[in-house]
Amino acid sequence: MKKLRWFLASLAVVACALFAAVQHGWICPHPQHWLDGLLYVSHLKTPPAEPPDFDSNDFKPDEPMDLIPYEPAVCEVHRTDMRAEIVPVHYGTPMSMFRDKDGNRLLAPGEIDPELRHSLFPHAAHSTWGGCVVSNRDSKTARIRICSNCERDEQKWRDEHPESK
Repeated sequence: MKKLRWFLASLAVVACALFAAVQHGWICPHPQHWLDGLLYVSHLKTPPAEPPDFDSNDFKPDEPMDLIPYEPAVCEVHRTDMRAEIVPVHYGTPMSMFRDKDGNRLLAPGEIDPELRHSLFPHAAHSTWGGCVVSNRDSKTARIRICSNCERDEQKWRDEHPESK
């Protein structure tokens, strides 16, 4: 019984420490990054190939990363074809990953709740998220698909909700 209490207490301390580290921005809150790290450390995932040298011809940091193959060609909300566009890539932890003491999502000025964005106008983004950490080998731009109807709906939503500007 003492071992069980000790184990549960230890588990609670670790959970509190992780929660505090995420809230203070010391570690990335995205669980996929933790999973990738665990899989890499445990050798279940093959290690990444050696990155090219800065002098080599195959490393082109100014070329946009191509995200088009990972996105649908037709908007799932509006059922219309989307156009390809090159947009900036933003790195760092987005404000919306954090919550206040009441559990409400924190949003930066002008930011729309990600759940609302995903349900109403998922392809209106004029930038994309590149991850929590940026390196000098990461692209500054990306090719993504954008839906004209999603853009129109986002603008209409912003006009109806001036407090989110």
